[in-house]
Amino acid sequence: DNQEEKFATVEYDLGQTDLNRIIRETVLKKKYETAVYRIEEYLKRNPNEYLRGKAFFFLGVSYYKIGESKKALKFLLRKETKA
Repeated sequence: DNQEEKFATVEYDLGQTDLNRIIRETVLKKKYETAVYRIEEYLKRNPNEYLRGKAFFFLGVSYYKIGESKKALKFLLRKETKA
């Protein structure tokens, strides 16, 4: 059981690192169109619910910053975003 817990933690941390890198390289540098693309790609391959909520939040912010308010609201109002 301890082995499984360690593996789950490592996998979680890797996902967190991937998402943080995407946010750092795009959103924080105000490259919002690139952020939309990269976060959407990330969401296609990451099932972790906590990380999906974080990704939805930054996806919503990025859509807002490129002037797509309706798409931004779609992601910002999702249940997972508030988790």
